[in-house]
Amino acid sequence: MPKKNMGLDYELTRYHRIGSPTDRERVEGDRPLECALCHGDRSVEQMVATMERWWGKRYDRAALRELYGHDLRVGVLRATLLGGKPHERAVAAVAAADAGRKDLIPAVAHALSDEYPLVRHYVHQALERLAGEPVPLDMNASGSSQEAQALRWLAARSARP
Repeated sequence: MPKKNMGLDYELTRYHRIGSPTDRERVEGDRPLECALCHGDRSVEQMVATMERWWGKRYDRAALRELYGHDLRVGVLRATLLGGKPHERAVAAVAAADAGRKDLIPAVAHALSDEYPLVRHYVHQALERLAGEPVPLDMNASGSSQEAQALRWLAARSARP
């Protein structure tokens, strides 16, 4: 039971859905983040090809492109941060922080644009963990404003000597 539900204590909690993450409906209609929690360095294509090889299944690439975008060589976490459903973006941000994926800091910052304050809280925590320092944001601001604040912070951070 992977931890991929947002708990009200600002920690991810166990996901109690009974079903296989390899079911066609899940893979082609939802993002199989269970695998990405441990294998966040893999692209969508690598993840799906492995699932096909291991379990003898075939998945529709056109349906996967609807979920992840045209290029299936993009990383699962990056694609989810940039275009996932709100709860998926929060989990992807935490997974990126857990994996120490500093290369995903801009994508995590983009996820601050989410309309839900709880998602933005998770994303902000993940961003600070990845940065290793406080990221000053007005947590009462809109998602687009928080994203803009984070991008200004990133630009100032990269300009430091």
